[in-house]
Amino acid sequence: MARDFHSMGGWPLLVSMLSDVVHLPSTTTPVEDGTTAKQATNDTEKSITTSISPEKRAMIDEIQTLAAWTIGTAVSNLDEFFPWATEDYSAAFRSITPTEEGTLPVTPISLLVDILRTDLELPSLSLEPVPAAKREKVLYALGSLLRGNRDGQLNFIMSDGPSVLGESLSHVAQDMRETIDPTSQEGMYHGGAKFASRALGLADDIITEVVDNPSEDETQQMVSKVVIQSFTDITWCDSALELLDHGQDDKLREMALRSILVMIPYCGISPDWDATKAVQVVEKARTQWIMQETNDMHYEYRDELLQLVKATLKTLGN
Repeated sequence: MARDFHSMGGWPLLVSMLSDVVHLPSTTTPVEDGTTAKQATNDTEKSITTSISPEKRAMIDEIQTLAAWTIGTAVSNLDEFFPWATEDYSAAFRSITPTEEGTLPVTPISLLVDILRTDLELPSLSLEPVPAAKREKVLYALGSLLRGNRDGQLNFIMSDGPSVLGESLSHVAQDMRETIDPTSQEGMYHGGAKFASRALGLADDIITEVVDNPSEDETQQMVSKVVIQSFTDITWCDSALELLDHGQDDKLREMALRSILVMIPYCGISPDWDATKAVQVVEKARTQWIMQETNDMHYEYRDELLQLVKATLKTLGN
């Protein structure tokens, strides 16, 4: 069905739903001299975002949540459909936004990244953050489009996706560190445990995939290096550590620890990486899990976590 949907022209229409501009009257704002097309597009999106009524915003959010969910389900990590992730719709969007030729391609991946980027900008605009369900479905769609798809991963990097997702993860970690009550609705990312776990899982899968499938081709080796570096900068490494230290539940902390284990060889490249702190946080988690009552955690699961701790400390040189 997904193949037929694409053949009949439904895919571009579905992808277009991810952009705010298609849900509102088109803009004819010209690109001013000295303003890049990318800046003009961002200014237009920001202007649209601030002018949407709460009722209209809620409706658009619901549509975009369903669109992201459908995109993720349609692709479902099948390599046959991977080219759909990088199809360029720049020409179509130039008719409704003030963009110029020669800008970065407008793809399903770049539009999904734009949603997360807008989410980071909303507090500075005194607006409510993107609903948690929408963020989770956007991440679900990105996972389907990126896992196993090297061209998609490069497009994600070109769209500044790792930086945007890493910053989103950092906000979740900050909220969890500063919020005493984990059920509190305060903070930009209340209820962000599921989002954080999925973001870490995506990074873990992509890094592991690259490491487990080395190439003898020099170009591919460079590509692999860029992909790994994009998901192991200091923001990603520190956020994973923060989530292990301040995560709201053991499942999230487990995912953080698994990610740290995979990231460690590359986190150390950054001069800002504090390996001593990393050891302390991992040892603290070990102590907490050892002391946890067996009726709160199945002993087999606790043993699994402790084995993971042991492997992580060994990789850290302890």
